[in-house]
Amino acid sequence: MYSNLDGINNKHNDHDLSVLVACKKFEEMHPKEKQPEWLKYCMSMRTMRNHNKNWVIKMILLSKPELKSNQFWQWEDDGIPILFQIDPATKKKSVVICGGPSTNIEVFFEVEVDLKNDKVMVLVDTDLNKLDGAKYEINRR
Repeated sequence: MYSNLDGINNKHNDHDLSVLVACKKFEEMHPKEKQPEWLKYCMSMRTMRNHNKNWVIKMILLSKPELKSNQFWQWEDDGIPILFQIDPATKKKSVVICGGPSTNIEVFFEVEVDLKNDKVMVLVDTDLNKLDGAKYEINRR
């Protein structure tokens, strides 16, 4: 079913096909019309091979970073947000190069795609209605 690529079999095509299979499985289980509107703006994917040499596709959300009281986002004309802070003593505005520890990653859907055996195993499936869109960062890419 999935392994027939008309004679094209390299690891890049296996990767791309696995991502396509994962997306189709996600949409089968969560039709677009039932997905929260905010999800498409916040979700990302991570892919890797596991010990079985199958592709594992994770659909993820990044938690919004917690800002300090003297920090704020400023959106540039190109749509890229830049984090600034105001020094409490001097009132000088400066760019924050590192905003602290990395953002929490929440895996809300994960599948293992076994192209050799035409199998898709769902490893994580979260009820999308239980997710709070206000908690997640909008993709910047």
